[in-house]
Amino acid sequence: MKKELKERLSGYKKIHVIGISGQEGRAVFDYLTQEQGIPEIIGHESSLKEDFQAAFLRFSDAYTKDEAEGMLDRFLSSGAKINFGADYLKDIEKGDLVIVTQAWRRYKQNAPLLSLEGVEIIQAIEIVMMLLDCRTVGVTGTAGKSTTTAFIASILHQAKKKFYFSGNDRENKWDLFEAEKMEPTDVALLEISHRHLMDLKASPDIAVLTNIYPHHLDDAGSFENYVRIKTNIFRFQDNQGKAIVNVNLIKDKLIDNTEIKGSLIAFSANALRGMDVEKIPFKGEHNLMNAAAGYLVGKALEIDDETIEAGIINTKPLKYRMEEVASKDGLTFWNDGKSSDPLATIEAVKSVPELVLLFLGGVREGGKPGEFLELGKEIASRDIPKVYIGGKTKELVYNDLIEAGVKKDSIELKDGFKDAFASASTYLKGKTGSVLFSPSCQSFDEFKDYRERAEAFNDFANSY
Repeated sequence: MKKELKERLSGYKKIHVIGISGQEGRAVFDYLTQEQGIPEIIGHESSLKEDFQAAFLRFSDAYTKDEAEGMLDRFLSSGAKINFGADYLKDIEKGDLVIVTQAWRRYKQNAPLLSLEGVEIIQAIEIVMMLLDCRTVGVTGTAGKSTTTAFIASILHQAKKKFYFSGNDRENKWDLFEAEKMEPTDVALLEISHRHLMDLKASPDIAVLTNIYPHHLDDAGSFENYVRIKTNIFRFQDNQGKAIVNVNLIKDKLIDNTEIKGSLIAFSANALRGMDVEKIPFKGEHNLMNAAAGYLVGKALEIDDETIEAGIINTKPLKYRMEEVASKDGLTFWNDGKSSDPLATIEAVKSVPELVLLFLGGVREGGKPGEFLELGKEIASRDIPKVYIGGKTKELVYNDLIEAGVKKDSIELKDGFKDAFASASTYLKGKTGSVLFSPSCQSFDEFKDYRERAEAFNDFANSY
């Protein structure tokens, strides 16, 4: 265990880890229960003990079956106490430290944590940051986090640098044992969400802020507070830190550069001048901005231009992010299923040629009239012949699109995406062009998560 983390944890007697079946909680619990000389560790899991194995394996996308089962066996044989089901959060007020995962505030069963007194709460990702003994790069933003981190990871790979990566979803494995092995010459790359930043009291050495738009206001309470949360990405840097910030945030005065203690590097697509941007494997102007942010991270890490460019050009497409999944009978099917925000869908619509059908909808907690107006204007300007809207938020989306000038006869409201896919099979007969699945909303009204929803579209596309 690295010195900083060991010294920090040695001051506590009881440490509670919340949500040990999830990606972040399991990584922290696995690491802490295998270390010697640290206090009592208590895990908490809301599922019943008899259901824990199924829940644990269900959230093991980044692991092989053997890896997941091995970790599960370690948990159950470690001797550490685990509070299941009705005992979830039992004696939490008697602890000294509670380690939470990024989405903890969204679950009603965690409400008692909000009123704890005399108990410190810390994000799992901050545990990772204390463990690392190398330069850290953190990426946040309303949109573009995953793509920007993909560019940076490819640059680091091209530069043959050893690096540690923690992603923002369960397809990317957290591994604190690997994090512990990082040397001062290595790099750690962290994708950091606003939910991490709500509690985070540490900043990476190089902080990237891709953009800020009104989103997740049900979490933040207001746009002003959401901006403040996002700026935590660089708030705790020292004067050696670097803040790589979208130039538009400076121009729009959303970011006060007097808050930045280290170096401010404002980026725009101009950072790519001299590069053949046609070779960048991601479509759209927004991805030029993401690539520009990645380029400047490479420069901050003292990587040469040729290597940076090769890394950007060789970046692999992301799953469920403008992914071409099928092409048949003159139709190309694009899966942008990770899109849960109208801003992402606007960029997707701009990127796809000859769009003949767009799928929208789902649920947008705290959604308000007007949030889909700009998307509606983009749809109207491109005269997309058919838009299917499904899910809990369909009326809100529909009203905004109509107000923005989208033709009524081009829109069809559906109960959900399964209903929409069935209708599309008939509508698309004899059509040619692009079919885009970019929901703009979250998935929880009809699916367990965005992955299940995106796979449902893949099934439709591949069976068409």
